[in-house]
Parts: sequence; structure tokens; C-alpha cells
Amino acid sequence: MIPKPIEVRWNSELKTLRAILKIKLEDLNTILSSVDERNLMLKHQDLTKLADLINILEPFEYVTDLLQGEFYSSLSLAIPSLLQLLNHLEEVKINNKCSKTLVEDLKKEINDRFAGIFSNIYDLPVSGIFNDCCWFIATFLDPSFKFYWLESSNLIETDSDIFRSCLKELIKNEWQLINQNLNAPSQNNENDQTMQTDIPTSASTISVNSDVSFSLLNSPTKRKKEYKYYEDIEYDPDLDVNDFWRKMKTVIPGMYRLAIKFLSIPATSGPVERLFSSSGYIIRPHRSRFTPNNLEKLTMIKCNLKTLKFEKSLDLNF
Repeated sequence: MIPKPIEVRWNSELKTLRAILKIKLEDLNTILSSVDERNLMLKHQDLTKLADLINILEPFEYVTDLLQGEFYSSLSLAIPSLLQLLNHLEEVKINNKCSKTLVEDLKKEINDRFAGIFSNIYDLPVSGIFNDCCWFIATFLDPSFKFYWLESSNLIETDSDIFRSCLKELIKNEWQLINQNLNAPSQNNENDQTMQTDIPTSASTISVNSDVSFSLLNSPTKRKKEYKYYEDIEYDPDLDVNDFWRKMKTVIPGMYRLAIKFLSIPATSGPVERLFSSSGYIIRPHRSRFTPNNLEKLTMIKCNLKTLKFEKSLDLNF
């Protein structure tokens, strides 16, 4: 069966082409002839072009699905994925000139589209919507990548060392920013203590012991030790990234805070689009009088139903 392509999803067309390629040429042309669509009949040369096209685009399909995930950190996968796509386009084997043109166009589009990211890696005077440090910090905070991805960036050793130093400085700045945000509620609490003695402050709700965190974040020596500890630790590939940071929560609490901040950012709008789609199924013309609060609660339950069922099963087991 040949799936019908969806206009708003480019990879659905790739699935259609893949299904066509699985059909024998003789059978395909016989079917087209029987439905009076002889103008669509293919030659062996056409199948070669289709095979090249699928070979070129399959890694893009994989990366698209990977970066649209919502049950794992996707932001940390963005830069390594882009570099792997560029490497794929350099190494892909193709059999006709038309495909070579497509490969060159794709390389140009990637470099233009993500110029902001590549400008930070290769020190180019370019700005763009992707010119933000969060991409690099998130990748570093993924223990399966850290700085390993630099090996596929074609940076010379000197430039690689400079980039590491710059990223370390960015992490230091983010660390100080978190320190300021943690101290702010503490100071406000002292000023307003006489007026709001019965109201719990936001400082009391911060995870990880606050006194330890303030002391840690105010100590450059401890910060350096945490950074070095994380950089040197060997990552167990069998351990999920989320499980890794749960394990490190009390070992390197400062780095843990950074991981929570940056690894929680989605790489694409995919999860948000699915959230709006779920809300669209809930609110319909015949039940359009939901209050915003009720719609929010129902959407939360619908989107987290699996998690809620899992937690309930854990409670029953205990």
C-alpha cells in the first residue's frame, strides 16, 4: 500500500517514495497503464534517481523525528545532529548529476538556515535566530556528548581549545545568573518577613538544600571542582541522561541546576504543536464554553495520562 503524502509534512512524501520503490517496475507500470496513467510510468533511470533521493533524505527524516521528541532532552541533540547531516552530505554516494545538485543545495540551506549556530563554532561574523549559547551549553550538559562532538566539526586543535574556553566562560556566566536568581527570593524574604510571616516564600520551595546551594554557587573553587568532576566523569551509555542527572543531583548540585535549566528546553516546536492539537480535540463547538482554567486542567491530564497511570501503579505496588 502506498501512503498518501501529507502536504504539511515533508517526510510523509519520503515514505510515499519509499513505498513506490519497493514495487517492481513492471508491476508498477502495469498498474499505471491499467488506470490510464501512462504518463506516470517510470524507467530504470527514474528508479535510480528515487533511490538516490531516499538515500540522501533518510538521515534528515531520522533527525526530524529525533528533535521533535518530548520525553527526553532534544536541545542537546541539535548541534551533533546538524554536524552529522553535513558529514552525511559530504560522504553520501550518488549515481546521477541531479542528485549532486540536490546535495550541494542542501548543504547551502543548512549553513544558511543555522548560520547563527555555525558562526559561534567557527567564529564567523554572522548573526541569526539560532545565535544563542543555549545550544552549546545543552550539548555540553548531555554526558553522552560533552565536547566529543567537536571531533566531527573539523575544527583545528587550537580553535577547539579556544571554543572550550569560551563555553566554559558562558557556563560560568549562567552559573552566576542562577546564583542571582536564588539569592533574590532570599533577600525579598528578609525584607518582607514581618509583613508575610504566614506565607511560604519561593526560597523554601527550591529543590536541593538552599543553604548548600547558596554556599556552592558563591564559591568559585567549588564551581571549578564541579565542572572538572563532570568533565572527567565517564558516562555509562546504558544510563539515560535524565537518570544520570538524578544520580548527580547531590554530587554536583550546581551543574545539576544548569542541566535542569537547559536540558528542559525543547529543540523544536513539535511538543508545543502536539499540545495545541490535544487542546483542539478537547474544546469543540458542542462544548466550547470551557473556562480557560478547566481547559488547562483537562489538557494537562490528557497529555500526562501515561505518567499519572504510571505513578498510580507505583503507589499501588507500595
